[in-house]
Amino acid sequence: MTLARVGLGLVVMAALVAPARAEAPDLEGRWIAKAADGRVLAGWWSATVDPKTPDVALGTWKAYDTAGHVVSEGTWSARKAAKQWRGAWAARVLGGGDANGTWTADDATVAGAKTFADMLMLGTKREIGGTWRAGHTRGRWWFKPRP
Repeated sequence: MTLARVGLGLVVMAALVAPARAEAPDLEGRWIAKAADGRVLAGWWSATVDPKTPDVALGTWKAYDTAGHVVSEGTWSARKAAKQWRGAWAARVLGGGDANGTWTADDATVAGAKTFADMLMLGTKREIGGTWRAGHTRGRWWFKPRP
């Protein structure tokens, strides 16, 4: 099952997909994505951001079904466009398959963030959201703080 097939295209992310680091991630949180046709996926994300490049992140993700079973997982990378809350993402699904697309963040939900790292940090503390697109599939995404 590819990410694009289930209508997700993951949360937000970019150019080169990299393997997860063995060290603990810098940030992690919950995500929800809803496709325009009503399909919903949810899961957990982790991110590592190098302070030298705060608008680029690498991480891992998992998507769960409503029974709590992992339906897909993989790695992701993302890059924020200069001066805009938009960027590109790519995800590699473990077991085979790739997906990629674009993302935007709603300015109001990321108020106060200056870099992509700042935006991810906000997503661990309060709900933020935006839109995503993977080919002809599109929808909305949200990061939710841990309960």
